Order: sequence, then structure tokens, then C-alpha cells
Amino acid sequence: MTIELDEKFHRHWMVALGGEDLKSRVSELENALNRILNDARGDQDEDAFGAGVDRQLVDALKRSGHALWSWDYDGGNVERWSYDYTTDETRSLVLDIHRDWKVRCDWVERDLRSGESNFIIGVCDPGFDQDQWSE
Repeated sequence: MTIELDEKFHRHWMVALGGEDLKSRVSELENALNRILNDARGDQDEDAFGAGVDRQLVDALKRSGHALWSWDYDGGNVERWSYDYTTDETRSLVLDIHRDWKVRCDWVERDLRSGESNFIIGVCDPGFDQDQWSE
């Protein structure tokens, strides 16, 4: 299966957005990715990682200009993908893929001079509980 994303989710267009427009677009992307996961799951007993859907999502986002690198894996349930910290990239998608067929998207903006990063946490769900989600 090859996943193709709508042009509006291309990094070039997302980086050009700000404020509420960016939050809305990240939310739309999260919803689109979760729909893709839901469709891909079908009747499979396998988890998303075993089915290889996690890599397919990352590959689709990379084809859309998002330079995603594996940041973290909690050893069981969640993979985190985001920017390459060795580059000067200042704005990037943050993607959490859960073994249990769900995705969470956020956006990070970092200041190269200070080294500070500001995540737009809870873009899609202000009451989001990361610890509960990753169980």
C-alpha cells in the first residue's frame, strides 16, 4: 500500500502557516492519518508496527517534504518522529505513532540561538494525557 497525502499537508505549505491556521492544519493532518490507519487496519489482528503501517505513514510524510527522523521509541507502544536536530530546521511536524493504530501530531518551533524549543502541545486535544495515551 502506498499512502498519498493531500497537497495541503506538504511541509512547504504548513511552514507558511501560523497561529490558528497552523493548529487547524495540524489537526486536519492528524485526523487524515488516523483515518488512513483505521482503513489500513481492517480486520488485522496485527498491531500497526507489525503491519508496517508506521513506516508507510513516515514515508508518505517524507514524500510530502517533512524531514522526519526517529526520535524515540518507548520500547513497546509509541514511536516519535520529528526534525533532524543536526540541521538548522526551525519548524517541524512531531509525529507519535501508537502500536494500537492511532496517531498524534504536534508542531515544534525552535530558536537556534537560544536552543529553546516550543511545542504546540495539545494542538488537537487540549485535554490530551500523553501517559495515558501511551499505555
